[in-house]
Parts: sequence; C-alpha cells; structure tokens
Amino acid sequence: LLNNQLINYYDINFDFIKIINSYSSLNSYIYYVPQLLDNYNKINKKSVPDDVALYLYVTMKGLFWDEFTDTFPKYTRTDVKIEMFKDIFFGKRHGHKWSEFAESFMDKYPNVYSIINNKLKKESYKDLSAILTQTESKIFHSILTNLFEMGIETVNLHDSIVVLDTPKNENVTEEMIIGVMEKVYYEHSIIPSFSTDYFSVTQFEEEVKKTIQ
Repeated sequence: LLNNQLINYYDINFDFIKIINSYSSLNSYIYYVPQLLDNYNKINKKSVPDDVALYLYVTMKGLFWDEFTDTFPKYTRTDVKIEMFKDIFFGKRHGHKWSEFAESFMDKYPNVYSIINNKLKKESYKDLSAILTQTESKIFHSILTNLFEMGIETVNLHDSIVVLDTPKNENVTEEMIIGVMEKVYYEHSIIPSFSTDYFSVTQFEEEVKKTIQ
C-alpha cells in the first residue's frame, strides 16, 4: 500500500510500473531497468529516483523482507518485519541513528525513507498508518462491492477475501475472485500478489476470534 503513495507522489505512469514488474529476477532488473528509468525520467516532469524504483520492484516481487533478513541474519524474518514496522513505518521516533534497521533502510532507500518521515508522517507518527488503512479500506470496499454485484457472497478478514461456502457460490472459481481483486488493485496503481487458503468452518471461526481479540 505504501507503493500507492510513492506512485502518486512521483506521478508514475502505471504502464511503466508494469514494465518494471515484468522482469522476473533482481539480476535482470539491475541489468535493464536503470537505462529504462533514465529514458523515462527524460520525458516526465517528475523524475523517479533509482531507490524508489527499486523499492517498488522488490516489494512487488515479495523480495523486500528477505533482503533485510539477509542483512540481519541474527533475526528471523518475522522479527525483521516487527522491528522495521516499529522503527520505520509506524514508530513514534523520528530519525535513523538510534535504530540499525532504520539506518540500513535509509542507506538503501533514502528517498523512500525521506517521503515516509517528511511527507507521510510529517504531523504525527500515526499519519502513515491512517493513510494506509484508508487506502486499504477503499480497496476492499470496492472489491466486496464488485463481488456482491456479481452475486458472489464474500466477507473480508484482515487483508483477505473469504468466499463463503454457500449455494450461491457453487460455481465461483479462484480465477474469478483474483480477477476482480487485480482489477481493483490496478485501479490504485498497485500490482499485488495473491495466495489461496482453504478453511473449515472451525478454522474460520478461530481466525475471526483472533481478529476480535
């Protein structure tokens, strides 16, 4: 969801985002994209910094957390996520000198770090969380509305769409749901990745209880 804010801030053409995302490996990105980005910046009013384009790529490809897990091998992937959410994205403190995670992030993605702290968290550390929550709410409201209009019975749980086991959904396919979700995310200039899980009624009830707690 932060990608949406970066894309809007730099007014990046979504077709260019799709070109970036088309490279299947980081090596191919490193080889081809710098020249493409240079050409793109020559014809656009607002230049996109190298680190911003790289951040968009690694997050779209699901490489971001692995990158910092490699940087901090004494931490698990889950620990890295917790520390970085706390120190960079949603924490109270401003600055990087007090946190090895924030310092590493700033070194790798200086312009992203600057936008987070000087634009998105300018008034309060809570601002970024509120912005991302609002964006997510709009996205899921639109997804659920589209599915409802198709006659598909669904609810959302966290950042997931739950397709209910009802007679109306008997002919609903995974491709149908993903198609609607992709369409809505694309409207927000976000290229998402999806995974599918199957839950029994008991498992679903347990997940709901976790949300309420």
